[in-house]
Amino acid sequence: MFIAIFWIIFVIVAVILAGNLGRNRLVWGLVATIFSPLVAGILLLVLGKTDEKKFEELQRLEAMKSRL
Repeated sequence: MFIAIFWIIFVIVAVILAGNLGRNRLVWGLVATIFSPLVAGILLLVLGKTDEKKFEELQRLEAMKSRL
């Protein structure tokens, strides 16, 4: 029972991490559920942010910079 609860918690953490890195939450949620949340988390950290996410953050930072 405790293992299932921790598994679900870590799957949620992997889904949140995927969203923050600009990755598909559904796909990574399935990867974390089927294989392992630990494996999914490590893969997400190795892959890093998508180019779109990097560009989005750069635009946001430049917009904040221009306001100052």
